[in-house]
Amino acid sequence: MLKKLLLLVIASTLITVSAQAQVVHNLNANNPQRISPLSNIPSIREAKLARTFTINPVLQQAGIVNVGDIVNLQLFDNDNYQAHISNITTDVNGTLALTLKLPEYPMGFAIITTSTTGKSLVNVSIPELGRSFGSRFNANVNYLIEIDESQMEHPQNENDAVEIPQESEIIENEINGSLQNSLPLFRSPQEVICGPDVNTNVDAPATIKLLVVYTQGALADVYVTNHGGINNVITSMITLGNLCMSNSQTG
Repeated sequence: MLKKLLLLVIASTLITVSAQAQVVHNLNANNPQRISPLSNIPSIREAKLARTFTINPVLQQAGIVNVGDIVNLQLFDNDNYQAHISNITTDVNGTLALTLKLPEYPMGFAIITTSTTGKSLVNVSIPELGRSFGSRFNANVNYLIEIDESQMEHPQNENDAVEIPQESEIIENEINGSLQNSLPLFRSPQEVICGPDVNTNVDAPATIKLLVVYTQGALADVYVTNHGGINNVITSMITLGNLCMSNSQTG
């Protein structure tokens, strides 16, 4: 009988320790019991529902959250989902990116990025339910919205179009001495060392370094400012790309 009691005590202790090791964070700065949408939706075209939103500052700081931590995604009334952090990165610009998976929905994910300005961008997608959510800045107010996919805003880049002259045209301008400083200069293709041959390193994952460039027009674009600034937009897109590569087991 004494041995059985001791075993019960040990088992109970192990269960308690395991439960305490599970760290849980809330998406919101506080832990509201109810999150009702606004009766008057602000002028955000793709918003089905909207509410004011303040993110939990714990999710904005590297070194506080860890892979495996649980995040309660309290979006709206009756829209509460549990996710776990699957990846944490900080890019060259200092932008923090958290990738979250939703165990209940294998295709679902959330991405939370925070730039050095302290602004965050939240994206939540649950394809199984046909629903997605995101944060938006509008008139100096931060909102969380349910997204109407048919009304989504996309970056406008028609004003960024630049006609690139043909190489023959550049050579002719050089001969005639009329080459303008604004014209791009081309160099002959050169052999570049891109790493070991795949046949000699078959099990190693490929790392691609990506340079993202943008114009001053993009920097000030309404789409970019509504999504928390250029670094949040870039990091969110790269994080989504990495998630797709990971899900596809591309390597």
